[in-house]
Amino acid sequence: CVKSITITHQEATNPTIYNQIASTSLDSYTFQVQRSLTMSKFNIVQGDNSQDGFGSSTCRFFRVIFGGILRISDIQFTTHLDTNIRTGSFIYFDQGSLYVDGCSFSGQGFATGQCAVEIRYPVTIEIKESTFVGNTADFSSGAAGLTFANIGSSAKISITNNTFINNGPYSTGDVLAGALYFTISIYSTFPNSLVNLQRNIFTNNVGTGAGAVYITYPNVISTDQLSLVGSTFSGNVIDVLRSTNYAYLYESNDQTLEVSSDSSAIEANGNFTLNYISTNPTAYRLKSIQAALTFSSKFNSQNFNQITVIGEVTNVATNPIEANFVIQGRKSETDASTGTLQIGNAGQLT
Repeated sequence: CVKSITITHQEATNPTIYNQIASTSLDSYTFQVQRSLTMSKFNIVQGDNSQDGFGSSTCRFFRVIFGGILRISDIQFTTHLDTNIRTGSFIYFDQGSLYVDGCSFSGQGFATGQCAVEIRYPVTIEIKESTFVGNTADFSSGAAGLTFANIGSSAKISITNNTFINNGPYSTGDVLAGALYFTISIYSTFPNSLVNLQRNIFTNNVGTGAGAVYITYPNVISTDQLSLVGSTFSGNVIDVLRSTNYAYLYESNDQTLEVSSDSSAIEANGNFTLNYISTNPTAYRLKSIQAALTFSSKFNSQNFNQITVIGEVTNVATNPIEANFVIQGRKSETDASTGTLQIGNAGQLT
């Protein structure tokens, strides 16, 4: 039997594949990969090219099972469906390996429990230099963009240099995370190799648990197990039913917050880059004490309990400062000495 297939072309522009195969069950698919498939330079549309969009639900496009290997590059995944018509995932994995380079994923209205890329029991996953933009789903235990489940100790996962923008719930549903969701059950151990989520960009994503990234694992995650270093976060949208905090984003190990009028300082909801966790971490610098307090609340189980004010700042705090929070000050950037203002157990200055 054939063990490996490569599909590409030599045309000047990428040809388009329209998937109009009906979704009759969760086992419906267009391509099933059990061995190895390499594919590049195509546009893949769930639907058709009519004015109003395809009028029937479409099945998953790629289905990878039994240790299959899928390698794709320069493929643009989109949907073109009539109003309220749902679609299957672009890619569904159940025990296999995936290599994605320079692809884009933009799907409107994934079927319940599905998303742009759905991965279960991963072996090796490498996704780089790709975009997930405007994906919407009804997936209360997953993400609209990229969902991982049943991750085992031998899994190798690298998601780097990608962009996640405006991913969130379909109009009639919810997603736990907008961009990325990882779940490692209490019966599993964390992957032995680093889960590399470095240098990604997360903007305006929406979820009931977290806009950008939601990770479930019953134990503490150390920095040699998972890294979001160099990833940037901005404008991850929230509303009445959704949380503002970057839940399960990263363990902040006594990171420092600074308040300064310096031009490098950011607003509470501004674009920030996640720092390394270390014995001498780089401080996050914000424009006001209120911004620092708001920023601190975005991290789950964070240890932010100290703010250093540099120079002179004007503060208007609308949130109360919690007990046992230390505010200290330095006259200038180069001043080594600090003065301390302690907020006591009763919320009083000491």
